[in-house]
Amino acid sequence: MYNILVSNDDGIASPSLQILVDALAKVGNVYVLAPNKGMSAKSHSITLYEDIYINEVEYKNALKAYALSGTPVDCIIVGKDIFKVDFDFVFSGINLGHNLGTDIIYSATVSVARQGAMHDVPSFAISHSRRNSEIAKNEIDNVIKYIFDNKLFLEHKLYNINFPISKYTSSKGIKICKQGIKDFINNFYIDGEKALSTVEKIIYDDDITTDVYLAKEGYITICPLIIKQTDFDILNKLKKKLKD
Repeated sequence: MYNILVSNDDGIASPSLQILVDALAKVGNVYVLAPNKGMSAKSHSITLYEDIYINEVEYKNALKAYALSGTPVDCIIVGKDIFKVDFDFVFSGINLGHNLGTDIIYSATVSVARQGAMHDVPSFAISHSRRNSEIAKNEIDNVIKYIFDNKLFLEHKLYNINFPISKYTSSKGIKICKQGIKDFINNFYIDGEKALSTVEKIIYDDDITTDVYLAKEGYITICPLIIKQTDFDILNKLKKKLKD
C-alpha cells in the first residue's frame, strides 16, 4: 500500500483534517504530522533558531500521528525523519477556507504541498469553503478516486484542489483548470495603538477557465502548480534586448 503523509495549516484538531485522513486510509497507510495550533496564512515559513517539539497523539485511521510546535512546512521537512518512512504522497488539508487564485501566495496549505513536491513527492493541497464542510465530507472520496484512477501523480508533482463555494450542496463535477486572480480590497484604520483592517470587497476573476471562476460555478477545481517562478517570456525578451 501507499505511504501517505498528511498535514494542514489549521492544526491537529481540525475536523476537516480527519475527513481527509478517513478518505486516504482507504488507499494507503496514513501518517499525520500537523501543527499543534492553527497556522493559517503562514505561507512557506519555516522555523529557524528555535527548537521544535512533537507530541504523539491518538488519531483515528492513522497508523501514527504527532502534533508539532513548528510551522506547517516544518511538518513536511521533518516528516520522513520522524516516521522513518519513505512517502509516496503528501496531502495537505482539508483547509477551512478556499485557496483559489492568488490565495496560494499566502496559503500554508498550498505551501505544505509545495514542500512535498520540492522533495520530489507527488503532493496535493485540498480546501473547502469555511462555511460549508459538508460538500467535502460527501465528495472527498470521489476526489481521491479521481486522482488515483487518472494517475495524476504520474503527470505532475503539485496540485491545488478546491471544492465549490458555499452555496452549493453538491458539485457539478471536477474540472482541470488554471490559477486565476482573486484580489482583496482592504480598509485600514487605527484603534489606539492597533492597526486594524476590514475587507471592503473581493474581486474575482471572470476568466471562465480559472479555478476562481469554476469554483463559483459549482465545480471542484484541480490546478497544477509549478515551483520555479521564472517568467521565461520576459527572460528571453530581456536577453535579446540586452544581448546578455
